[in-house]
Order: sequence, then structure tokens, then C-alpha cells
Amino acid sequence: MTLHVMLRHSCALLLLLVSGQICLAQSTEVETSFAKQRATEFIEDLPAQIKKIDNPTVRIFLQVRLATFHWSELSERSRDRARELTLSGLQDLDEHRSDLVPLYADSFREDLLALLEVHAPDLAAQYRDGPDATKKVTPGNPYDVAYSMLRTKGQAALAVQTFTRALSGGEAPTMTMSYFLSELQRQQPSLVPQLLSDILSQQERRPATLSVEMLFWLLEPYIWQNHRDDIKRRFLAVTVAATAESYQWSDPGQLTDAFNLLRVTVPITQKLVPGLYPQAAAQFATVRARLPNETVERSAIAERIRQSEDTLSQMITEANSASSPSLKNDLLIQAAQLALTKGRVQLAIDLAMSVSADDKSKIWREQFLSELVRGAVENKDAKLGLAIASKIEMPLARAEAVQRLALLFLNLKDLWQAKESLVESLKLIRGSDNTPEKAIAFLKSLRVVARVDQAMMPDVADDSIKLLNTLQFAPQNDKPQSEPTKKALMAVVWNTMPSFEALAQWNELGALNFVEKIKPVELRTVAGFGAAKGILSVAKTKDALPQKGATKL
Repeated sequence: MTLHVMLRHSCALLLLLVSGQICLAQSTEVETSFAKQRATEFIEDLPAQIKKIDNPTVRIFLQVRLATFHWSELSERSRDRARELTLSGLQDLDEHRSDLVPLYADSFREDLLALLEVHAPDLAAQYRDGPDATKKVTPGNPYDVAYSMLRTKGQAALAVQTFTRALSGGEAPTMTMSYFLSELQRQQPSLVPQLLSDILSQQERRPATLSVEMLFWLLEPYIWQNHRDDIKRRFLAVTVAATAESYQWSDPGQLTDAFNLLRVTVPITQKLVPGLYPQAAAQFATVRARLPNETVERSAIAERIRQSEDTLSQMITEANSASSPSLKNDLLIQAAQLALTKGRVQLAIDLAMSVSADDKSKIWREQFLSELVRGAVENKDAKLGLAIASKIEMPLARAEAVQRLALLFLNLKDLWQAKESLVESLKLIRGSDNTPEKAIAFLKSLRVVARVDQAMMPDVADDSIKLLNTLQFAPQNDKPQSEPTKKALMAVVWNTMPSFEALAQWNELGALNFVEKIKPVELRTVAGFGAAKGILSVAKTKDALPQKGATKL
């Protein structure tokens, strides 16, 4: 009898435990489903919320991000929304361009036009070439659009087509050309020679297409990276023609560009196009005679460094013998950066610490030391990373470096040291003045806390939101928002979205609840979009996992 009772109690206990697990799982599923529903509703309503935002920069930023989100979805309804958002974003830019910082206005325009070129080329052509003026928007720079397309994975051929169309259409090239060629060389080197030839063809037809400064910046793709002598010869002929009238120039900047260009190309001209060498050498001598000695000295140093078999040692030698403090600093900075690329980290540190501590150099040093910490983390050298981080003086910069080390310790399975580093970094941030930079530091910390110690997440999220609510970005006394304030606001906005995506990885509903605590409407909308994206991303990941069978009793 006693045994029978014990068996009954054991079965009941087992049933209770299993039922509890089922209820907990069901509760979690209900919460996830509810969070997904709220996130979907938020994104559905987001276009209407965007229209209520007064700040045009934030408003267009959200239109770009939401359009990109919808273009990535496969449904026809989502693509219709993407088209509408892309076009409304371009229209908004046209109407409020003067209210935006030029950097953001140009960037947003190129991103929006690139979305059209990639996802709706017929519509892009209609807005680019169509006769109906009401359907047109102010065009962005086509070279910037092409570069934005190139950065979209798998769009190299289409980007080259856009670039070539602008070139043959007579659009004045910009410095983006050199970035485009560099990125194309990295992605699709087989497409580069034909594009180099096409660029030269336009310069040969219209000699003013490429400025002397532009030709100097194109030395890398045409001389150092290009292995076709026929293209090199055409480029050399173009440089000689472009500097033929340099004896009449008076602008120091133009003369310096010509000097730097000819300094590199004249020796190569002697080898590849000997018939042009006398003219090239004469033009070089004329330009050199018209420049200050310091400019010539810097160029001579650059040439000695270029020709040296050990460029790093030559740089250090030149720095130690430089008579000008500014030249010495410049050479030490270059040497430190080169030492880093060669993996000589300790030498890079020593060189960086040798740079004089004026304000400009100090900012560079702090940034460079931060990069050295990044390198140490990539090499999994925690000891070196800690040593470098200790030399960083600015609290927020040091905090960011220490957080990188916290993630390294996490990867090395040293959880105690990871948490200690995270605590140290948060102490540095909390001790700083309340500035937009501090807010950004807190926002970035959320992404680290989500990985290292989620128990800290509520406190760090609360600190972040309290600081966001104290920042003053709105115009005061009817005065327009200053450009530094606009930039500070956008720096915070740019970091808010990914940080709230990370917050959703911790707790879907918790992330949405934190969003509601943010008072500035611009930041609340951006944070909400980030949280909604994070929730939908979590849901997609869970849906992709194989479904487990029901628990058997």
C-alpha cells in the first residue's frame, strides 16, 4: 500500500514538473508572438510616424532605412512600400535640402538613388531621363550613386554601367572616382582595365575632363596596380598633356599637384614613352623651380622613401633628421601607421608616443592607440591590448578599447575578466560629462552587455535612456539648429538603431518597453524601429530552427 502511494505521488510530481516546463515554453512562445505582433504593427505605422518628425535629417534617415528594409523583403506589398518610401525620401530631400548638413544630404540621396538603380532600374531611368518633369527629382552625383551601388553586394557590373554612363554623358568626375576604382579592384579586378581605358578615352577626347589633382589621385590604379603597359603609356601621355601649360600657372596648389604628379611619372615616361621624356622632364624642372623649398623638400623625402628597400626605416630616418616640427610629426605618424600594417605593434606604439602632444596630434594618437587595441584583439593578445589601453587618456576612448578587450576575454572563455573589463568601461563612461559622446558610449555598451553579462542590461539601458532624455538637440529661442548640433544628433541617431536591435536580442518586450521611456520623438522613433527590426530578426531565426516534437508523457 505504501509503495502504491509513493508511486502515485512520484507520477504526480513528474506530471507537475513536465506540465510546468510546457507552461513555461508556452508562455515564452506567447510573449514572442506578442512581441512580433507589436513589432509588425510598429513598422506598419512607421511611415505615418516619420511624417510627424520635424527634423528633416532624422526623417529622411528613417525613410532610407525603412526603404532598405522593405526592399529586402520578398512580398510585392513590401516592394510597393519600398518604392513609395524611396520616392518620398527623394522628394523630401528636394524640399528640405537647405536644412540638412550637406554631408548627410548627399549621402542620403546617393543611397536612395542607388536603391532605385538596383531594385527598380526602369523606375530609376524614368526619373533620370523621362520627359515628365513632375516625376523627376534633383539628380544625385552619378559617381557617388555608382559607388553606393558598388558597395551593395553583387552589383559591381551595374555600378560600372552607371559610372560609364555618367562619364560618356559628360558628367564632371569627382574624387569618388579613385574610391570607386579601388573598391572595384577589390571586388571585381577583371572589370578594372576596361574602365581605366574608358576614363582615358574621355580625357583624350575632352582634355579638361580630369584635373591635374585628379590625375595625381589616379596614380595608384593606373601606375601601381595596373599591369598593362598600353594603359600606362596612355596615362603618361595624358599627364604630359595636362601639365603642358604649367609654366603659365600661378596657383600654388595647382603647381604642387603638377609637381607631385610629374615627380612620379617622369621616370616612368623615360622608360615606357621615351619620345615624350624630354618634354616631361622640362615641364617638371619648370614647375619645381616655381615652388617653395619646403614643398620640394617634402617631395624629395617622399621620393627617397618610395625608392628605399626598407620604407619604414627610411621614414624613421627622415623623421629624425627633419628640421621642421610639423614635418617630423607627419613622418612619425606615417611611420607608426606603416609599422602597424607590417605587424610591428610595439614599434608602432613607440612611434605614436613620440609624436608631439599638440591638440591635433593628441586626437590622432588616441584614435591610433584605439586601432592598436583593435589589432591586439584581432590577434587575441589580451596582455598587449591591456598595455595599450592603459596609455589612452580620454575616458570614453579608453572605455571603448576596454570593451573590445571584454569581448576578447569572452571569446577566450575568461568570463570573470570579461565582466571585470565591462564594469571598468562602464565606470569610465559614468564618470564622464553628460555629452552626446557619452550617450553614444552608453548605446554602444548595450551591444557589449548583451553578449557579456545580460544581467547588467536593465541598468545600462536605463542609464542610456536617462542621458538621451537630458540632451538638448531642439532649436532654442527660435534660432535654427547649428551645424555641430545637427551632426551630434545624427551621431546619436546612427548608434541608437543598432543598439536597440541588440536590446531586442536580450528581451523582445523589454526592448519595446524601454523605447516608450525615451522622450525626444526623433530618438524614440529610431529606437522603436531598431527594436522592431531586432524582434523580427529573432523571430526569423526561431522560425528557421527545426521544430521539436511535442513532449511525450
